[in-house]
Formats: sequence, C-alpha cells, structure tokens
Amino acid sequence: MRSRSILKKPGTRPGATSSLPSGFLLLATLAVALGLTWGCGKYVAKPQARGEQLLGDTPGGEPSEAPLDKIRVSCPRGTCSSSIAMILAPAGDRPQAALQTCTGFLVAEDLLATSAECLPRSLRVAGTSCRGIVQTFFMKTPANPSGQVDCSQIVSVSAPAPGDRVETSVSFAFLRLAHPVRAEILELSDEGFHPDESYRSLRIQTPSNQSYQGQIQTVQCRALQGSMALPEYTQDTSPQVSLRDCSLEANTRGSPLLDDVGKVRGILHSAPSNQKMAPLEKLILKGTRRPIVFASNAACIRVPGKNSARPFPAGCQTSVSESADSVDVMQEANGALARMEQQSQVQLKALLGVWATQHDRLQWKLDYNAATLEYYPVPVCFNPVGNWISQYKKATFGYQRDAREAVQSLSWSISVGLNSYMQPTLDIDEEIQSGLMDFSPVEIWKKRRTQAAFRIIQEDRTRTVFDGVLEICPESDSGR
Repeated sequence: MRSRSILKKPGTRPGATSSLPSGFLLLATLAVALGLTWGCGKYVAKPQARGEQLLGDTPGGEPSEAPLDKIRVSCPRGTCSSSIAMILAPAGDRPQAALQTCTGFLVAEDLLATSAECLPRSLRVAGTSCRGIVQTFFMKTPANPSGQVDCSQIVSVSAPAPGDRVETSVSFAFLRLAHPVRAEILELSDEGFHPDESYRSLRIQTPSNQSYQGQIQTVQCRALQGSMALPEYTQDTSPQVSLRDCSLEANTRGSPLLDDVGKVRGILHSAPSNQKMAPLEKLILKGTRRPIVFASNAACIRVPGKNSARPFPAGCQTSVSESADSVDVMQEANGALARMEQQSQVQLKALLGVWATQHDRLQWKLDYNAATLEYYPVPVCFNPVGNWISQYKKATFGYQRDAREAVQSLSWSISVGLNSYMQPTLDIDEEIQSGLMDFSPVEIWKKRRTQAAFRIIQEDRTRTVFDGVLEICPESDSGR
C-alpha cells in the first residue's frame, strides 16, 4: 500500500509526477521527499527543513496542508507569555491522520510540557522519538526568528492505570525540543487548587478560517469542588480537579493554569463526556448544564530532571474510582442528594427556631404534608408564661372569653437536586401568609386548667393549620 508523507515541499502537489529516472525518483522519494516510513502501525519521521509543509487528512478525508513558513503564533492583545507554544501533531496513529493543534509551555529551555491527549497513542511512550512528527511554534523573537522548533524526544508521559477513569488520571507529557528556546520558563507549584479561586488559563486559540494561525489568549477558570462531574476532587491536592467558567477546545488542551504569582497549578486536558453527564441533567433544578473542564494537578506532577525526587503531597495518593458508566454516576448523585436531604432537616429546624421566637404563645414542631410536599410548623402545647394573657383581663369582668390574634402562616418546600455545575444543592422555598389564631384567655387562666382549645387558620381561610385542644407545656406548668 502506498503511503504519503506528512511533509511536502512548496510548489508540489500530492501525486505529482516527475521526469527523473524512475530509480532515482524512487530513491529520492524514500530518502528525502517521504521523510517517514510505516511499520507495525507506527511511524518515524525525519527532520523537516524550513519552508516544508505538514500534510495530513481532514476529518472528511481530503488532504490538509500546513505551510511551515506561514504557521505563526501571535499575541493579539496585551502582553503574552513567551513560554506558550502551539503544538502541531497527528490526531491519531493511522496513516495521514488529521493534524491537531494543542497548547504547551516551557518548563526548561528545551523541555515543553503539555497534556498526553495532545500526542497520538504511539508517541505516549517515554524515550520515543517525535522528530519530524510533532512541531512546536512560539512567538517569533530575535532569539528565535522562525518561531518553529522541532520536537526531538518524548521524555516523560503519563500512563493511566488499568480501570481508572480517564478524568481521574493525571495527564501530562514532557517533550524534549531539538534546541533550547530563550523564553519565559514556567514553574510548577505544589499548592494545588483552592475551591472557588480563579486561575488563568494561557491557551492557544486558532481562528476558524486560519487553522494554523495560533493566538495566545488568557481565560479565567474557577476551581469547582463538589461537582458530580468529578466527585474525586475533594481536596486542594487531589490528582484531578474540575473547573468552571471556561471551555475546552482541542487546541486548548495542554494549557497551563497559573495562579496570581505566575506559577503553574495545573494542566488542562479534557471535559466530562456527554454520555455520562446526560442522565444527571434530569436532576438539575434550574437552568441547564454549564461548561466544566478537567485539569491535572501540578502538585501531582514532577518535571524530569528538576524535582523528580521530591515526594508528592498526601492528596496525590487519593484512590480513584474504577471505570464508571452513567449508571454509576447516577448512583453517586442519588447518594449525595439523599445526604443533602438529611441535612435539610437541620436547616429547617434552625428556621423554625427563628420563627418560633416571634410566636412564643405556643411551642412548635415541624410537620410534613405529603400531599403538598411542604413542611410547616404546628403547635404542640401552649405556654402561659409572662404577661401576654394579662392583656386580655378586664378590670370588672375578668378575662375575655374569646380572643383573636394575627399570626403568620408559614410553610417550606424543599427541592434537592443539582445546580448548573452538577453540584448537589438544596433549595428551600419559604412561603409566608397572614393567619389568625382563636383562643379563650379565660379558659387558659382558669385555676388548675391544663388544657385549652386553639384554632389557627390562614386569613383567607384556605387552610386550617390547627384546630384542637393543646396541653400546657410541662416546663411552663409551674410558672402559671
């Protein structure tokens, strides 16, 4: 089978003929023009020269060309880090695979860090040559006028343990460059990600009509802990973290996430799969699912030759779930929501306590109406302590026989589900209506009387909260 090189000289076309002798043409084709050979599903490419072109297939199967002398990285606004590079590599291992762009960043003058997803699987092996297969492009500077630097070797690459969920496996790759680049060097931090804090994603964006014109952009991402998209992110130094407020495209994989002092906290690499998240969308209370991205925690990554011997923080040893499908994810979510519903009782009792201080004629408890799915306060006993009864005493005729007071008719409805970022959330909706309480002061004040009738209704008379006889509260009996 005839294979085509991913390299092409300017001015030639794939499949063009030549007038040179066939033997010379064959030798030249194998030794120079093709620049790579195939075998056992792997390929090795020879170095490229300036002015050559990268060739590959588009997703539709048509040849795509990337002229090396026209590929460039720019800073469209403000000041950009010279450490950021655009990586151009095959998207897969098949012959003439489509080319993909990714983001990388310098951790040493000749060492580039990125995500493992930016490499075809055949290159995800330490010690493998990437020369002629993977190209990197920086902003042009006097020290690097072409901006282009060839990849020389894969120094180190992550390898997920068998059975681990992809999103819980640290993803990184370190590429040795063909020659040093005089640019900013970024340092990895062991601090991890603090929940709800923002981090800067320095990324390569490619305009849709200029696929190989990379632009360095800065996007803010906020650490998102407690999301069912990645329940394993439980502490600052968890191996994987989830983030919100930023999106992921193929060319932004490998982007460094920087803190306020410019240190790398993580490497962006993937997003939750729609297949696993789709069932959870039914549990969202309000709105729709918002974008979530995953990053490898820099605290759990070591730069080859720099800090390889330094021990990892304790959080990096966190065990991860085995491969989980949508059913497993739903079970995790339902368990989290059940725990959230139990916690709601604590919050409701606190709300009841505040409300009861304003309605201290009686003592109250929570009741639940299964028909309306509402919680509301109901009286359990009456409390004649204090002077509230004396206001109903008439100088000549004693205590009033009947009295009516304005009260609040209160109810709470609880909704337990997920918010737009797939975090378990509790929504307590409080409804307050005007009510009336009927009782007999003289009946309450009668000597040795331990029971009295009370009736509490909503003012519009649509609901009777209570209508019956209450006993005096035991702790208040002696103070009558």
